Amino acid sequence: MSVRLGSDRIAQTGLAKALETEVERLNKTNQFTATLTQEGNTPGINNDKAIILYRMAQEILNNMVKHSGAKRIGILLNASENLFTLAFNDDGVGFNIEEKMKSGGAGLNNLQNRARLINAQLTILSTPPNGTTITIELPL
Repeated sequence: MSVRLGSDRIAQTGLAKALETEVERLNKTNQFTATLTQEGNTPGINNDKAIILYRMAQEILNNMVKHSGAKRIGILLNASENLFTLAFNDDGVGFNIEEKMKSGGAGLNNLQNRARLINAQLTILSTPPNGTTITIELPL
């Protein structure tokens, strides 16, 4: 049921508004300073892709909350004529990507699989102890 409610919310309000709600939720915990920056007009992304992007965002934010030790979390939405970019960064402890992938990190594998589903490019940059940046690039 929660998946359906989330899907309906994305269809009604759009991806940017749904992410704004996530940022508000993070800030209400008083454990993080979360920001959302939007550059360019968010393009009309079909509902199926928008839902997958939202689920990826939830996975990324959940991992940042649980594992990063971050105090700051930033989300950037950037839209150009040909490319929609959704980027997440934190000031946490970072992690060794190769080790996480080898240890069967289901979250990272899920992110990669979801990116492939919508023909997006997923990039993860993390170097302990310098935080993490995760970027999703969706051709338009």
